[in-house]
Amino acid sequence: MKDSISMKIFISVILLITIVVGCKNEEATATYQIPENIIQPETMKKVLLDIQLAEAYIQSVKADTTVHKVPIEEYYQQVFALHETNFEEFKKSFEYYTHVPDSLQKMYEDMLNMLSKMETNLRTDEKYRQGIKK
Repeated sequence: MKDSISMKIFISVILLITIVVGCKNEEATATYQIPENIIQPETMKKVLLDIQLAEAYIQSVKADTTVHKVPIEEYYQQVFALHETNFEEFKKSFEYYTHVPDSLQKMYEDMLNMLSKMETNLRTDEKYRQGIKK
């Protein structure tokens, strides 16, 4: 139970920190060498994106009494397994990236672009499905 509470607190702090992350310097980000024991930026942004999508899903079904409620920790574990990592590696990597805000900022900008593409694809699919129904 204590681990799940600390995981919730840590994830909440992550989201808060991402809001506070400052300006970027693409030149520094491009030339900076990420240590091997840290989740690399391409994977890290996918993990962060999947965590945020899981949290958004949980929020969307909170009021729906017909949906079986699964603890958020199970979603986190699924995300970590999907990306072949774990909470400890994620935490260590996120703490590392908080000290390299340019890199973290770039990841979040890329994530926003990924979300925009996902939204566009969903809207296109929905328009297509509606066109078939007519």
